Amino acid sequence: MRTLWLLGLAVLLGACASTQTTLRFPQLPEAARATPGDFLLVTVANSSAGPPGSAGSTARGYTDDGAYSVGAAAERAVRDIASDHRLDAVSAWPIDALGVHCVLFRKPADQSVEAALAELRADPRVAVAQALQTFSTRGSFNDPFAVLQSSLTQLDIPAAQQVARGRGVKIAVVDTGVDTAHPELAGRISYTQNFVDSDARAFRADLHGTAVAGVIAAQANNGLGIAGVAPDAELLALKACWQSAESAHAVCNSFTLAQALAVAMSHGARVVNMSLAGPSDPLLGQLVHWGAERGVIFVGAAADSGRAEGFPSELPDVLAVASADARTSTANARVLRAPGEQVLTLTPGGHYDFASGNSIAAANVSGVAALALSVRDLRIEPLRALLVQSANTPGGAINACNALNGLGPNSHCSAASAH
Repeated sequence: MRTLWLLGLAVLLGACASTQTTLRFPQLPEAARATPGDFLLVTVANSSAGPPGSAGSTARGYTDDGAYSVGAAAERAVRDIASDHRLDAVSAWPIDALGVHCVLFRKPADQSVEAALAELRADPRVAVAQALQTFSTRGSFNDPFAVLQSSLTQLDIPAAQQVARGRGVKIAVVDTGVDTAHPELAGRISYTQNFVDSDARAFRADLHGTAVAGVIAAQANNGLGIAGVAPDAELLALKACWQSAESAHAVCNSFTLAQALAVAMSHGARVVNMSLAGPSDPLLGQLVHWGAERGVIFVGAAADSGRAEGFPSELPDVLAVASADARTSTANARVLRAPGEQVLTLTPGGHYDFASGNSIAAANVSGVAALALSVRDLRIEPLRALLVQSANTPGGAINACNALNGLGPNSHCSAASAH
């Protein structure tokens, strides 16, 4: 069954091309980064044609070995919608899993987003019409001489790694880029893709994704600085976010996140880490639900309030996570807690620093999820229950050792803080 859905998802992400050219890899138009309020996302029903290809391939080619063509009815609908509503189609990609063709339109300059969406939602040819939403990462970086809080000790990771280290579990880091050359990530990253631009140097210099990847899977017992929670897990580094010039956070949008989620699932990710937060998003919600029904575990950072609000944390198919240490955290039964303050992790260039925030807490949960999944195949609700029950106190931080003990005697874990 797993093979079948992976094959079916192999064409989940198709063309992302302008009306005149085909890009080798789907990327975000630069104007959509600068003025996202000028753009809308629209989906129409689509019947694909041609044999399945690799993710991100078309008949004209992101790769040479795949083929995909958008149905004639969908193409006609997009042309007619653009003409009828005075829209300019700048990019598009077919999403087979949802049976739709998704188009990024530039709205008319003389029309508000609200007015344009009202027109589109009244059009029977339109399945979904939404604004191009913006999301941001949920972490900050602190003085390297700050007092270290040992997140690994809090989670009982040293004892848990005597039982499981995440072997055989793929974790997609949907974030900024990652320093793939960092000595602590050697052998940890099996696949990378950039949905923002073609700047490989900037990809490796990105701070947030590097920190998140380090928390999840930094190499253990290699004589260097730190160990990740699941050091034998396999990482996919998918750049959907970029550093904002106006904010300390990195930012992403519906366009890049949809592509990254599609590629994560088509490449067999068992866990998808989204250390980010933003408004509700219909398209992204549909993609997450599709994956969750097929066993993908999604982990998302809670909003700054500590609540499960907006995308992705509000979705029932997502493990919402907040920092157990943050003063702003608010009790919420749906939100898991994990260490997220002053956590030592990786920075680009082979360096280390302390990071804080719900982003880091989410990364810790993704790592613990990989430990559990390497022992037993679990769906979202049994895994959620296991992690909730693992906390040493009601509403407290999860505990990896307790979680493994909850899987039965064959995964017995002993630690001073385990109960």
